[in-house]
Amino acid sequence: MLLAPMDGFTDTAFRLLCQKHGAEYCYTEMVSVTGFVRGSETTVSKAHISKNDKSGLQFFGSKPEEFEKAVGMLNQFETFPKSLDLNIG
Repeated sequence: MLLAPMDGFTDTAFRLLCQKHGAEYCYTEMVSVTGFVRGSETTVSKAHISKNDKSGLQFFGSKPEEFEKAVGMLNQFETFPKSLDLNIG
C-alpha cells in the first residue's frame, strides 16, 4: 500500500499510523522547495522525518538551484528520507 503526499494530511503522526497498519510506503506532505531553502519553520517541519518514520519526501518547485540547495540541507535532520520525489511540474 502507498500513501501519496497530501498537503495538510500526511504529517508525521498520520504517516506513522498508516505504517503501523500496513502502509509499506509513505510520503511527507508536499514541501515547497522555496520555503524550505528560505528556512520557513512551517515548511521545514513538513520535511522532517523522525527516526521511526520510513517515509519519502516530496519537494515541489520550479528552480533547479533551489532543489540542489534543499537536498544538501537535508543533512540537518536525524533521518534522511527513504526517497526523494521532485515535483517540477
